[in-house]
Amino acid sequence: MKSGSHLIVAGSAWAARIVLALLQVASVRLLTVGLGQQSYAVYALLLGLSVWFTLADFGIAAALQNMISECRARAVDYSRVVGMWALIAMAGGGLLALLAWMLAPWLAGMLMASFDGVPMDVRVQALRIMMVSAIALASGSLIYKIWYGEQRGYLTHLCQLFGGVAAYASAALVLHLDVPHRLEWCAVAYFGINALLPMAVLLWRMRAASSPAAGEERILSDRVMRSALGFWGYGLMAALVLQLDYVLIAFVLGPDDLVAYSIYSRIFGLGFFVYTSVLGALWPVLSEKAAQGRGKEMNALVARHVALGLGFIVAFTAVVAIYDSRIIQLISPTLHVGVPLSFVLAMGAYFAVRVWSDTYAVMLQSMGQLRPFYMLVPAQAALSIGGQIVGSRLLGLAGVPLGMGLSFVLTVAWAAPHLARDRSLRLSAPL
Repeated sequence: MKSGSHLIVAGSAWAARIVLALLQVASVRLLTVGLGQQSYAVYALLLGLSVWFTLADFGIAAALQNMISECRARAVDYSRVVGMWALIAMAGGGLLALLAWMLAPWLAGMLMASFDGVPMDVRVQALRIMMVSAIALASGSLIYKIWYGEQRGYLTHLCQLFGGVAAYASAALVLHLDVPHRLEWCAVAYFGINALLPMAVLLWRMRAASSPAAGEERILSDRVMRSALGFWGYGLMAALVLQLDYVLIAFVLGPDDLVAYSIYSRIFGLGFFVYTSVLGALWPVLSEKAAQGRGKEMNALVARHVALGLGFIVAFTAVVAIYDSRIIQLISPTLHVGVPLSFVLAMGAYFAVRVWSDTYAVMLQSMGQLRPFYMLVPAQAALSIGGQIVGSRLLGLAGVPLGMGLSFVLTVAWAAPHLARDRSLRLSAPL
């Protein structure tokens, strides 16, 4: 039964991710044609900013998942603890949403100062919709981790898939009907609808949430709090490495460059998704070999995947470079987003570094070796921010992926392979 459950979860994850990735690319054409280049620039920035609001769960979601898995293994009732922390997360999210609503005019003026093609009141309202919806999604997504902990992850994938399809269909309806305030309504479609279902399900599940726990449940609650702080801190560092690109482009370069970056990020992201799907399948294989003490086989397997991944990214980059104008015409026929070849090559170089770094990072994680990342990620975050700022000022748009790639080269890209090889070769077979 467990094997069958894992197969259902894995299969639903692959199917949902493939459909959602294709919908993301299709949404570029839908929104650029329906909104126009200036309004799409605002939407692209909102999309980049929305990732930051995943931190609005305060790390509670991941902490609850681990706690639920532990309690199920020990046959301990966890319902009161889950109910209490879900209420805490929603209360904290409500306060953050109120603060975000009040700060929206100031944030819009600061982040979108050069977006003159869109009225300021429209920018403010679209930003408010995104922030409140993204915070609601962060709180509601606790149900996703609860389902994972209960080995019902297929419900998470079905919920996310339904939200993605409903969001695309709603945005298409808004643009087809040509209603007023199209940007704001598209923001409601893409950010609001995705937040509604998980929040509704979580509220239904928590409708009988009880008072704070006592006894063993108090111990579990304290453990959740400590674990949540760790997950939140790690998530913040990861966001500083990977999620400042849109903000820096808006500040340093401008809306036209932001539109171009958004489109090419989706193109290369679709290619990188192919490799990350392979990594998802590689992880349990490496974990099994680690448990058997077969370190040499792990290294050989990882080396083959790195070689294949690098070859794929090189080929993918070459295709994008050769057919650049045709791809853009297919994805977004109404936009004029010509970029230099140097930017396409810089994106290819960045994702090649990610193939190398992420593969060895997965190898470390398959052995349960997480401590090195807690030391490397803060330094990488500082290097990433500095590299992107200097790179964008000196090289323009190409400097952004090069700055992020440099932060990997100077930290994880050399440390992860060294640590992974060393620790895998010290593994011993079970007696």
